[in-house]
Amino acid sequence: MPVRDALVQIAPGDYRADELRQALEVAVGKRTSIVRIDARGLRLLDSTALGVLLWAGVWIGVGYVFSDAVAVVALHVAALGLRLSVVLAALLGGYILIKYARRRLYLRRLRAASVSPQALKRRLDAGEDVTIVDLRTPLDVAAVPYAIPGSRWVEAEHIDRHEAELRGRDLILYCS
Repeated sequence: MPVRDALVQIAPGDYRADELRQALEVAVGKRTSIVRIDARGLRLLDSTALGVLLWAGVWIGVGYVFSDAVAVVALHVAALGLRLSVVLAALLGGYILIKYARRRLYLRRLRAASVSPQALKRRLDAGEDVTIVDLRTPLDVAAVPYAIPGSRWVEAEHIDRHEAELRGRDLILYCS
């Protein structure tokens, strides 16, 4: 039975869902399900519709209030034409270029700030004043109770409490 025929045969208030389901399965070729909306679902739909109307209404109202200004701006944009497009493209390209350069510099500084295990061992053997802070969670420490010799365990959430003790020293933070 075609879907259209099944929908026509079901009158308002007549819940012959099995016939509709069978017609949909034949038309779609998959198992389908019928969803009934109760009173809570209707309230949700009502509040959603109200929210959509409110959201759209606010922006339509703003557009109406500023329609003269929008028309003036549109006339100026049309007069500038290609020149404005070139200027906007150059500004966008410059912005992207600056963001890319700043990201590259940040990543370079981040790589330079890391310390290899061999470099750390050399610093410790040389007697440098280096504080090693273990930032693992209590669960990680319980699972693997080994740590770098001389390191101090501080939970990452509580590192601010130890700021005075750690200030003015070279810090090596690890959390593996």
